[in-house]
Amino acid sequence: KENPVKGKGDDIEPPFSPPLPPEGGEETPVPIQTKKEEDPANDYKGQFAMYYARILFFAFLTDSRVKSLQEIINHIKGNADNLRIASNLSLEIIILDLFQKHINPFILSELDYKIHNINSLANDSAISPIERASNAMKKFSRLSDSEIVTPEFVTDKIINGLPANAIDKNTMLLDIASKQGEFVYAVYKKFGKEAANNFYSIPTSKIAY
Repeated sequence: KENPVKGKGDDIEPPFSPPLPPEGGEETPVPIQTKKEEDPANDYKGQFAMYYARILFFAFLTDSRVKSLQEIINHIKGNADNLRIASNLSLEIIILDLFQKHINPFILSELDYKIHNINSLANDSAISPIERASNAMKKFSRLSDSEIVTPEFVTDKIINGLPANAIDKNTMLLDIASKQGEFVYAVYKKFGKEAANNFYSIPTSKIAY
């Protein structure tokens, strides 16, 4: 059995140089959804990066064990839950098949490696579910050009600013612009599972859903 390795194989960057981060800032993650660029060449790169990130997002979300793009294709075809995830990520079998058949073999090999590693980390029983949720939010922190996940330190600061008795198991909560359930995650950490079960989220897009 191969153990997942944190590091190079679990990042979501496509195999070409991304834009440089602002001075003194952190690198901006590749968005899972992008708006069309005016320059066709830039649009091509952006669309490729978007699809690449969505494939890896699928590898993280699925309950199936997958090691390659071909296995993702097979599991989408044969599993209703995987088909639902793929549909919400706008991953189409016909496009995935084209990736599999025509992508540069070296790029495909790197993609397969990342798929395997991210999927293994997502299903690693040695990591608690709460830590896995945190890892997902850090890796996929930008869903689109207009959908950026609220950082964990911000949600923690907001929720930790509430009085200790402000929320209990009967309190109903609503996030009207949820990206990854980042606020319910913060509530879960401070107030526990019972309080989090009464937290409702309205996603901002199909991908956020």
